Amino acid sequence: MMGFNNIEQIASGIHFRLRARTFIVAEPDGHRVMFLNLDACMASQIVMIKIIERLKARSSPYL
Repeated sequence: MMGFNNIEQIASGIHFRLRARTFIVAEPDGHRVMFLNLDACMASQIVMIKIIERLKARSSPYL
């Protein structure tokens, strides 16, 4: 509830499913850009660090 709840409120269940999307844009000359979008409000920096580590482990040419 992101800190905006009333103490008397009870939260349970899933409001909506979280998604992660990746877009890779490639130019004819070989330059590429990867955009990763994560539907998670206020994700910490460690999430970004771990994603980059895992992409590097897969030898991603986009990093």
